This record gives sequence, C-alpha cells and structure tokens, in this order.
Amino acid sequence: MVLKGKRVKNIRTLAEDLKNGAVLIYPTDTFYALGGNALSKEVLDRVYDLKERQDDKSLPMIAYSNCMALSMFAYKTESLFRLSSHFWPGPLTLVSKASKLLPNFVKSKNLTLAIRVPANLVARGLSRYAGLPLVSTSANLSGHPPCMCLRDIPEELLRNVDYAIDGGLLEKKAPSTIVEISGMDATVLRLGAVSVNALRQFIPSLLVECKAKKR
Repeated sequence: MVLKGKRVKNIRTLAEDLKNGAVLIYPTDTFYALGGNALSKEVLDRVYDLKERQDDKSLPMIAYSNCMALSMFAYKTESLFRLSSHFWPGPLTLVSKASKLLPNFVKSKNLTLAIRVPANLVARGLSRYAGLPLVSTSANLSGHPPCMCLRDIPEELLRNVDYAIDGGLLEKKAPSTIVEISGMDATVLRLGAVSVNALRQFIPSLLVECKAKKR
C-alpha cells in the first residue's frame, strides 16, 4: 500500500488523519473513490472542488458496518433491513430519509442520503478505524468515466489529495445498484451489479425508475 510515495504498515495511522480532515483516493469493490470524513463540511467542499462537481448534487457514503450505515437513516424500515442484511457488504447503495441528527450539508435537497457497506477491506478498514462514514464518490472529474487503477486517475486529482492508496488494478465490475426506500416503497434509481431479480426476492413490489434495461 503506497500513500503519496510513503509505505505504511496499516490503515490506522491514516484513519487518524481522516478524523482531522484528510482527503484521499482509495480502492473500493467497484471503482477507485475520492473521499474523506463524510460529516465534515470542509471535506465535502474540498471533494466538490476537486471533482468539479456541482454542490447541489449530494455525495454518496460508505460505512464499515450495517449498524453504522443504518444509523444514518431516520427510519429503520423492514425494507432497509432486508436489503442491507442480504447484500451488504457489497455493491448496493441504499437511499432513504436521513436522520435528523445529521447536519443538513450531508443531505440531498429532499433530505435523503445514499450509503453502502463495501466489500473491499481497505475501504471498510478506513471507515472502521476512523469511526466515521466516508464520502465515496468516484475518483474522476465530473462527467468522466470512473477509474480502475491509480494511473488512470487525472493527475490534478492525484496531486491535490492528501493521500492515494494503491490497491492495484481493480476487477472490472458494474457500479453499485442504487435503491431508494421511501415508506413502503422501494425503487431502483440506477441498475448495476445487483440485479432487479435478486432484489425482488426480498422486495417483491420493487419498482424500477431508471430507463436502462432491467437485469
């Protein structure tokens, strides 16, 4: 594991820097991600800046455990429990009403947030040892494709983050499937690695809003 050219023994040292506002590039089970402490406005502002992304588009998060992730939501519905219990850790992002205890800057305009528990041990370890949910947006400039290795990440991003963790060449996979839970309704917003058929085994009434072909 290489961080800005320096070899480190474990993730715990880096996790301390995350608590203090560090922004980094790190591998996940889908693509390389750009992020940091998801509960820090300074970190979120910096990520928006680095990605050249409009700040009216909320940023997705990752968490170490199901318990940490679900604690971010206002309501722990049966649908949330069913999907998270079966598909986490893994490439399923759940969107639902955010807890009132969270600051507004982490929420979307409709007061929701998007979060998942990744299978990648580096990503989960960062969240675990920092004790925080992390921003986990793709490490690219807005409108550009996600990256599967560090050498594909734009030089301006690599130059301006505090750390870049080299997890090697990631296996090419679909992005996470995104499902929004609102009351009794569950709707697929983006098709990805988890198929509609797999989701419907747990939520038979699942709706599909996106126009892409159902998988």
